[in-house]
Order: sequence, then C-alpha cells, then structure tokens
Amino acid sequence: MDLNEPGHHTEIKLAMRALLLESFWMPPPSVLTTLAMHAQHLTSLALCQAGGAMPGYANRALEELAPRLAHLTLLDPFKFVLPHPRLADHFPYRAPTSEIFSIKPFLASCTSLQTLRVVLPGGESIVLTLSCLTARLYQLVVLTRPDSSSGIDTSDLSDALTLPSLEKLKVWAIASSCWRGSAEGDKKRWEEACRARGIEFEALDRCELFARLHEWL
Repeated sequence: MDLNEPGHHTEIKLAMRALLLESFWMPPPSVLTTLAMHAQHLTSLALCQAGGAMPGYANRALEELAPRLAHLTLLDPFKFVLPHPRLADHFPYRAPTSEIFSIKPFLASCTSLQTLRVVLPGGESIVLTLSCLTARLYQLVVLTRPDSSSGIDTSDLSDALTLPSLEKLKVWAIASSCWRGSAEGDKKRWEEACRARGIEFEALDRCELFARLHEWL
C-alpha cells in the first residue's frame, strides 16, 4: 500500500514523538514525505550528518516538519562533504548528485524550538548555527565530536548572547572538551556574560552532560 495515495491521508496517524535521521542511512523521499504529512506529534528530531551531508531531497519534508519541533539535535550541521558516490549501489534513490541538504532554511523554519543540542567538529563556531534560528531558545547544549582533538572556536561565545535566538536563554551547557586549546579568558568572559543575564551555565564532561539532559528536558 502506498501511504501517499489519495484517500489514505486522513486515515494515517503516526504516533512517533522523536526521530533520528542519519545522512548515510537516509530514507527515500517517499518516506520523508509521509513523515512530513502524518507525524503530527513529532516534537524531537536528531540530524546526524555522518558519511557526507544529507541529500537535497530532504529539504522540503524537513522544512515542513520544522515548525513542530521543540527539541533538535545536530551533528556537524554545516557539513558540505558530498555523500559517497557508491551509495547508489545499495540505495538506488541515492543517485550521485551535487545537491545537498540546506541547513539554513530548515533552522529558520524551526519556529517553536526550545532546546538545541549541537555536536561540532574541532575549530568550528556555534554562532553560525545560532544566527540561522528565528526561535528563542530556552536551553542550549554544545559538545564536540568524540574524534575531535581540539575544542570549538570559543572566541565569540560571549558575543553570541547578543543574538536574537538566545534572547530568552535560561540554560547553557558546554562540554569541557569544547574548551580544549581555547584562548585564555574566553571561558571567563562567557561565564561573566551568562551570569549577567541570569543564565544557568556549566562546563561539564560528556558523561555528566548526557546525564543532566534528563533533568533539563
């Protein structure tokens, strides 16, 4: 049965509230279309760009899902590496293409977002992701990839608090690994900026961070 055939639209209700999508194992366009149309209770999404960027055919469906999301997790949000061309050998719908997922319009469409968790590669800044958001976050969690030998770019963390997306921020947690190799004073400026705004801030190791997520959500 084709879930997208006329007549089935009003009968299908997907009860899922959370979904993980990985770029390497991305489902075909028809599945994403079905999710966008029928997953009305979906409020939590994780997008993991591993093995190359997500395909461009995900743009429309994910932008339709975006306004429902309250919680979003991103792994390498601005990854521009094309998927491996041999993917089509196993997944015919993944024909080689230069079109990849556009993260900026997707983030702008996440108008109800409350919690954002971002896993960044070493040396990357969180500001690029935050500047794409139109929602006002309640909680922000920043981590580094497990294979990163260096921390993130911490030079602009305190300035990030001037962004509209952090206007109503109440909790900001950063993995201690993010500070690896950071310039002296970056962490102190970030802490002072959070303190001035009344934001609960912590620099925790990865295990502590994941344990605390259950308290914050």
